Amino acid sequence: MFASILAAGSTSSSSSGLISILFLVVMVGLLYMVMIRPQQRRARQQKQLQSEVGVGDEVVTIGGIYGEVTEVDDETVVVEIADGVEVRFIRNAIARKLLFDDEGGTTDRGTGATAKDQGASGSK
Repeated sequence: MFASILAAGSTSSSSSGLISILFLVVMVGLLYMVMIRPQQRRARQQKQLQSEVGVGDEVVTIGGIYGEVTEVDDETVVVEIADGVEVRFIRNAIARKLLFDDEGGTTDRGTGATAKDQGASGSK
């Protein structure tokens, strides 16, 4: 008699437990798709951007300094921020690479936004 009561109770709790586990798996999957995957994609794009930086590229550093790359090394880049003023940065300090369109404005390589969209003035 006691065994039949336990057997009847375990079927309802096992289906409830299965639903709980399934819900947890779905939530973890959603978390991965919404948060982790885009972050990994952004990190991969940032690493590719930093490896593609070359002499003559207009860049913005993580500190917000705009300048033109004048020298590239395996680990460092030299950025000219004003006439005759050159600063050495590690490659990881490059946040964005600026591209210039035909109208003379700048386009951020990462977002595609123009300097006018961002409220900044494009200078070149």
